[in-house]
Amino acid sequence: MIRALLLALLVQKTAAFAPPKSNGKINGMQLLNGQWSSADKYDSAGAAAQLANLQNQTGANWIAMTFCWYQPSVDKPGPIAPSAQTPTDAELKSMTAAAHARDVKVLWRPCVDPKPMSKGVWRGDIGRKFSSSQWTA
Repeated sequence: MIRALLLALLVQKTAAFAPPKSNGKINGMQLLNGQWSSADKYDSAGAAAQLANLQNQTGANWIAMTFCWYQPSVDKPGPIAPSAQTPTDAELKSMTAAAHARDVKVLWRPCVDPKPMSKGVWRGDIGRKFSSSQWTA
């Protein structure tokens, strides 16, 4: 009898800590990497743990992975290139595979930022002074 009561309490407590069900809804979260924070690179054990925690604590069934390439000026076109902090293709593929293994869908969210970033300058300033021929080059 006592065992049955303890088991019932354990099941009830465990259910209270289960991640929320998605009910067909998109429950999305941003998965950070070392590009903007002290978070781990996407192909690390720490990032895999971050993914598991997000899913377990929030019921996330989608993650967004944002990564930037950089343009040298907001005022004129230039070569767009990754930085040392930009995740590699291998890192992106590794985390995508880890997410898919957990039945989590992935949104890759690439962006272009000016480099160097300076006060009062943001990615929305890129191209404001471009000529029409620069936009189509």
